[in-house]
Amino acid sequence: PAVAAMTRNEKDCLLQSEHWPVILCFFERFGETLGFTSKFQGIENVVLATTCGEDVVCFFHKLLHSFGQRLRKRYSKYLWEKALVAFAETYQMECVETLRKGGYLSLSVADRLPLIKELCEAQFDVCAHLKDKVNSDFSAEELRLKPLVQDKYGDGYWLFMDSEGQFVLYKELTSSGPSSEQAKMKVVACTLDELDEFLCSLRANGVQRAGRTIGISEGQNSEEGMLGDDIDAYCEICNVDRDPNKLLLCDSCNHGYHTDCLSPPLSVVPAGDWHCSPCLEVN
Repeated sequence: PAVAAMTRNEKDCLLQSEHWPVILCFFERFGETLGFTSKFQGIENVVLATTCGEDVVCFFHKLLHSFGQRLRKRYSKYLWEKALVAFAETYQMECVETLRKGGYLSLSVADRLPLIKELCEAQFDVCAHLKDKVNSDFSAEELRLKPLVQDKYGDGYWLFMDSEGQFVLYKELTSSGPSSEQAKMKVVACTLDELDEFLCSLRANGVQRAGRTIGISEGQNSEEGMLGDDIDAYCEICNVDRDPNKLLLCDSCNHGYHTDCLSPPLSVVPAGDWHCSPCLEVN
């Protein structure tokens, strides 16, 4: 593969870009439908490439195939850069002039990422196969993206993982202040050592949830299990992070429910164990 002899700055630019988690999410959920194996390292290699090897050619040819059909043009596999210029012109990308003059390799990582993200998002418009697959296999609720978990400050944690176990854990800083125009994504961990360090900090500090402080118990292995005991769950009914003192945690499934969202609503948090209706029905 055409792997870049990347500098630390290029790697940091990739991880800290607001476009990278969108790209990872797309390939995690829909890559297989488009013929991709959803391995993050391969996508990273394309973003950081210094030569246009077969992996780069195949990557863009797959993403540009449906776009060419919409224009009623046939772009052969090795005319992918011509197709990429046409795409950038159609979608009025800022990098179009640089791309036209010097090709893909002339673009910086900061220019490549929004171009690839736009290509991914365009698939929902140009790829009939993907649209049919989404409409038939996904409900509206399943298409509504949610973080894995959310803490008491309103910051969400997003975990993206490929079929080989490569992962990136992001923290969505939605509580960064009233002047913030949008949520910011910050990389928390992308190696096992970084994940272990992050989990150790949670074990040390604990998180206040619904009137009690909970820490991670030793010996848990799954990502959701490791994070779930330390970070507030969404209310399963209203899906809003508010009023932590009214958030009931089911002692069977550990899902959260606001007392005033229940039917009938509860005026106080009950003492002792409490189980949600779905768990009571199962039991």
